Amino acid sequence: MKIAIALHQYFPEYFAGTEVLAMRTAQELRRRGHDIIIYTGFHLKRELMLDPENSIDEYVHNEIRVKRLITVPHAHRDMQYIDFDHENQFFGRWFEAELEREKVSLVHFFHMFRMGTEAVAACSMKNVPTVLTLTDFWTVCPLGQLVLPDNNICQGPNTPPANCLKHILQAIHAHTYDAKYGALQDSDFAAPLSKGAVKPSAAHAALEAPLRSSMQELATKLDGRLGTMKSTLKSAKSVIVASNVVARLLSEHGLTTENQSLLPFGLDLTKLTFSEDRGSHKILRVGFMGSIIPTKGVHVLLEAMKQLKTAQDVKLTLFGKTSENPVYFEQLKTLAGTDDRITFAGTFPPEDIWKVFSEFDCLVIPSTWYENTPLVLLSAQAARCPVIATDLDGMSEVISHEHNGLLFPSGDHQSLAECILKLHNDRPLLARLSENAKPQLSMVEYVSELEKIYEKSVVQVQKTLAPY
Repeated sequence: MKIAIALHQYFPEYFAGTEVLAMRTAQELRRRGHDIIIYTGFHLKRELMLDPENSIDEYVHNEIRVKRLITVPHAHRDMQYIDFDHENQFFGRWFEAELEREKVSLVHFFHMFRMGTEAVAACSMKNVPTVLTLTDFWTVCPLGQLVLPDNNICQGPNTPPANCLKHILQAIHAHTYDAKYGALQDSDFAAPLSKGAVKPSAAHAALEAPLRSSMQELATKLDGRLGTMKSTLKSAKSVIVASNVVARLLSEHGLTTENQSLLPFGLDLTKLTFSEDRGSHKILRVGFMGSIIPTKGVHVLLEAMKQLKTAQDVKLTLFGKTSENPVYFEQLKTLAGTDDRITFAGTFPPEDIWKVFSEFDCLVIPSTWYENTPLVLLSAQAARCPVIATDLDGMSEVISHEHNGLLFPSGDHQSLAECILKLHNDRPLLARLSENAKPQLSMVEYVSELEKIYEKSVVQVQKTLAPY
């Protein structure tokens, strides 16, 4: 079968959980004899004039062809979230032509960001079955994470989504928001969505005309976003969620569809090894793996280490790309100071993950947002590496407190410090948490389940085209 794997970004520049999952899935499908091509987006952070013919590049990664559409910043940045990231009509037209050119049998989307719902619509136009795996909260949240500008958790779009309008403007204009929009009242964000029912304040009327116009256009498009997502999910032959938290959020916002099913993420376990000396050293080796960004809660972990300043036999090693948020990384370095117990170790190749886990006594996941059963959490369980995690949905459905890990309240560095100290002082508990680790779905098992979904999806389309 000719299968296209589609996602928002890909190797070699990007290598977070979604990218690893897509890569491993593509490799296993290829090993089984399927013809695989990967489609992805790439967003330039600087203004460049690219015409459509020169904004597409093709390369090979791990013996699999990759086609990448390069997008550039929108002339009006407020519209970028809709025009480029959600309703990318250019990507849709190009992708429709690609489906014909490559004779694609099925498309599996691991993320629609930067490609937009138009890519799924293109598949429907060409009668190509689609499978959607929802790896985060993008279908509910325009920013993908359900996180407020102050890094607290958002409960999702209001009706109408005035809160989304405000949060997008805060995200886009992070450094100039107060000067441009700071005088606005909450009613001013509801007004463009109210069809005249809410009267804007004098501050809204005082906005510069281009800002008012952009705000109105963005509001109009946001107002129809959940409806667009609902029709997109319904048009897919299968919608796969990996966690109960995603299923719950879809239900709360009216996005649950009959074609939805639960399938946990799979892991490449071919080189899985187990630590033979975990917990046997005097030093407790604490680890972190993930993006070095605020929502991953690295600052909470460093604050916890400050609470343990007298515990010289607790060492922390942090693996992650430090260039994603340079300002935040500088803050972390200041927080770590001269503490030689703390090491920022950079990144490592995905195939080395089991080796890295073998050098940890425990892994800390201090995320301040829900997460979606992250691969690093599942990998830690597979490696029998005890986990200390935030007690938020998405992590607490995998970790049971004092059974296969420890949980602490989100953002509470004091409680996190107590959890670390507990494992340091109670090595039998550390061993018990390791023994109780939950077995995980292998990539072989995961792809076997996907193949069943693919076959069913193809048959559904064939029956539609030839019902008799």
